[in-house]
Amino acid sequence: MEINKEQRLYVIPCGNGYTSLGFDVLDKRASAFAKELNFEWKERKGTKKAYNHYMLLLTQAEKKFKQTGWKSTTELHPQLIGLENCRIEVIDEDGLKYRFNVGKSTGYIPCHLQIHNARSLGGCPVDSRPFKSVTVIIRG
Repeated sequence: MEINKEQRLYVIPCGNGYTSLGFDVLDKRASAFAKELNFEWKERKGTKKAYNHYMLLLTQAEKKFKQTGWKSTTELHPQLIGLENCRIEVIDEDGLKYRFNVGKSTGYIPCHLQIHNARSLGGCPVDSRPFKSVTVIIRG
């Protein structure tokens, strides 16, 4: 792992290339995981220590999942919790309107998925920004 301070990114080897994780994203996720797992998070953004502590939190989360079946809620969209399998209409903070089925990924850190329609086999993660409105069209 390398640190790109100019772009505020952790640059992480991945397969034959690289992936990246922003300082602010890591800090937000780590704070949430730490809270869920009853750990303290006081690391300084953009440091190797912060990255290593984050990786330790992920290891602890995986261990807890394997031992108890626990799953994190940190990556679920707060406005969509309980609306899994529903068809909804949202208006985002830019005023754009979308309709989709709410899905949820698997694993110990699930996220909500934006599934185009009932015939779709999957979807992309739902943006974490708040919606101006959420309307249930069809209850799942």
